[in-house]
Amino acid sequence: MKAWNRMFFVLVVCCATSPAVAQTYPAKPITMIVPFAPGGTNDLVGRPLAQKLTEALGKPVVVENRGGAGGTIGTARAAGAAPDGYTLLIGSAGPLGTAPGYYKNLPYDAVKDLAPISRVMTSPIILIVNPVVPARSVKDLIQIAKSMPKQLNFGSPGTGSMVHLAGELFNQMANVQLVHIPYKGSGPAVVDLIAGRLDLMFAPIPPTLPHVKAGKLRAIAVSSQKRFSVFPDLPTIGEAGVPGYDVGQWWGILAPAKTPEPIISKLHAAVVKILDSREIKGLYTGLGGEPASSSPDQFSAFIRSEVSKWTKAITAAGIAQ
Repeated sequence: MKAWNRMFFVLVVCCATSPAVAQTYPAKPITMIVPFAPGGTNDLVGRPLAQKLTEALGKPVVVENRGGAGGTIGTARAAGAAPDGYTLLIGSAGPLGTAPGYYKNLPYDAVKDLAPISRVMTSPIILIVNPVVPARSVKDLIQIAKSMPKQLNFGSPGTGSMVHLAGELFNQMANVQLVHIPYKGSGPAVVDLIAGRLDLMFAPIPPTLPHVKAGKLRAIAVSSQKRFSVFPDLPTIGEAGVPGYDVGQWWGILAPAKTPEPIISKLHAAVVKILDSREIKGLYTGLGGEPASSSPDQFSAFIRSEVSKWTKAITAAGIAQ
């Protein structure tokens, strides 16, 4: 009987204090960890969001850049922080989607150690070729690649990057053998692509968009499931010859696992409102992306699906570390 009384008391206290948690939060500054160096896309996504959250919550949201190891160092720091709502993370496709399958000893569990709040931005990858390559469609490219096994190459900013894995997944799903050439960053790869030392690239939009518009590179498809507003006439890889192909870069905001649900709900409501603002829409579109809010449950399911997809692709490619 005493045990039942204690359980009842705990339930009553939890129900009584949950609304109070949301009402008093935040009572001090919040740290938003961006697990990459200042100036990169992750930073450019996170800083405007931090500024708008500062205005919405009435307390400073301070960005802390904690780069290294492909974003896994900062992500691990956020995952290990106190679950009190005062540490947030700008998570992205690399540390949360591909890293779990790529690194054997990752210091966090992308699914279990973090509490998703909302996705905030998505950006597809575009399949681009040097104009010398005669492919003007995905079907053209597949036909050429099958007639010349291991003769066409594609560049990436590094082994294990999303851009690299987009190419590996294309190899698997289209049954071709494109050869991967890793670089130290997207910039050098794009330079070699323009110069003709690379044949093609599954490229992030920001560094390649000016060259596509100038005619130095030819875009033949986007990697996402749906067409992209920046290139409305460009087909998706899925509709153009590789059904089911769906690859994209994405960013979201998360907290450490076990952060109280009322705090998650309050943050989610604030983020959704911010993403609907004209200012943020303009900023994110300028980065080559689109605002993309989601519920915490939807974001959680999405992360699980990304981990599963990329773990299978990485295993099939034999590139895990």
